[in-house]
Amino acid sequence: TPTAGVQEQYMLDLVNRFRQNPTAELSLILAANDPYINNALQIYGVDQNALAAQWARLTPAPPTIVPVVASIRETPVRGTNGAPGWLTQLSPPSTVVRMVPP
Repeated sequence: TPTAGVQEQYMLDLVNRFRQNPTAELSLILAANDPYINNALQIYGVDQNALAAQWARLTPAPPTIVPVVASIRETPVRGTNGAPGWLTQLSPPSTVVRMVPP
């Protein structure tokens, strides 16, 4: 059964925090003093006033919902082109076909 690790859960929490209150996130991002963020802003010549004006138009959205899966059964399959893949059956019922890259 696949499970989210600590890093994955943290990233999902950040995404949900952003979705629920995008306006508050801009000040957190800019105040983080992160070298990657600062570098990107500089390289792309981002006007922070224009960014703030555009950001303010974002509307809150409900958090991303991760479905609870009771069980998973995977069966190897071949695509119509012969490519290998997996038929994933979830319980509660749902089916996902995940193709494995060549």
